[in-house]
Amino acid sequence: MATGNYSHHDLAIDPLIQLYYQNFHPSHPFLLPRKALLSLLNTHVPPYLLAIIRYVGAHHQHDSGLHPILPEAADTALHACSLATGFTVQGMLLLAITEHAHGYETRAHETLQRAIALALQLGMDRPEFALKNSFGSATMAESWRRTYWELYVVEGLLAAVSKNNRTCSNLYTRGVGLNFPCNETIYSAGTTAEAYEISSFAHRIEAIRSLDRVFEISRANQYNYDEVQAIDTHLTSSLLRLPVPREDLDEMVVQAQMVIYLAMIHLYQPLSSIRLVSNTQNGRSEPSLPHKDTTLFSESKAETTRPEMYAVKLNRAADMLAQLATLPSPIRRRTPFLIDALATSTTVHTAVAVVVAGSHKEEQVKARIQLEIGALNALGEVWPVARMVNKHLLEMYQEMRRKRN
Repeated sequence: MATGNYSHHDLAIDPLIQLYYQNFHPSHPFLLPRKALLSLLNTHVPPYLLAIIRYVGAHHQHDSGLHPILPEAADTALHACSLATGFTVQGMLLLAITEHAHGYETRAHETLQRAIALALQLGMDRPEFALKNSFGSATMAESWRRTYWELYVVEGLLAAVSKNNRTCSNLYTRGVGLNFPCNETIYSAGTTAEAYEISSFAHRIEAIRSLDRVFEISRANQYNYDEVQAIDTHLTSSLLRLPVPREDLDEMVVQAQMVIYLAMIHLYQPLSSIRLVSNTQNGRSEPSLPHKDTTLFSESKAETTRPEMYAVKLNRAADMLAQLATLPSPIRRRTPFLIDALATSTTVHTAVAVVVAGSHKEEQVKARIQLEIGALNALGEVWPVARMVNKHLLEMYQEMRRKRN
């Protein structure tokens, strides 16, 4: 039995596995859904993957004594595996996300690249892989497809927060023959269909594709106004096409929104009057002071120059990104990548706060920063990187105010 000493009953009552599925799985739903894990399919799940699941789940409980033990156990279990399979890819992907959430950026990138290389070596980009390794289960086949597309999503999210690596692989084009994931409610129920409607997971994938298009422009370092307008229009229409959740909040929709707002920020910022410079210590961005004659939020459209117009759009995108922290679901259950998104919006708002100091806009911008810092405090109860980011942002905000005064 591949799951070692774990029985169906053990998996059903294991508190750390329960915590994983309650808190983490909805934001990164590529493993078997819990209902399927409690079926006979669990006989195929290797012990090292269960160890990694328990490690991720442990972040949502208060026994700090487990924290030094579980990551070592999970990593050891993975590297002790002699046969590389799709489950190995799933384990490395989970570890890459978790390493990022601990602030180990280089390690996260390396782990993800190993997972991508193995996935391509195994042929996970081809439809046949999911069928041949499904053990006769449509749900297992769907999990393999989701794993491949999750690699693409996580690679894009890591690229969005890294100053040194904004180049995505060709996972999107290589997976052109692979179905997009199905609807979340269908997958959670353990049933799948061959013909899918455009799911929220699919919208999340397309949002990453749009983000990569923005990176392509920034890498070229040449901004054609017509091209920028075309991408800007595409991003706006992408937001309008997102499905409206009928019942519970769909984390895939929330992440699609998050990625689109990040893409807008990356698109508008180089064209705006707000300048962000790289922090050499951690690779993140921080604002530089705008010129004293910057007239953000001019009451007269006739007085607004193109850089000022993009500054307004930049601030609006940061506002919408910050607003995601107010949605009616526990923020501690959100993806760790929300930390980086909120760091980006806070950085923008910090620069804007300096510009609008003394105006009627000042309190509104300050309220946004307080919302973002509060959200990061809550996320810091789960993920260590949020505490590091929050400390840096507070120092940055205080330094910006000191320089302006």
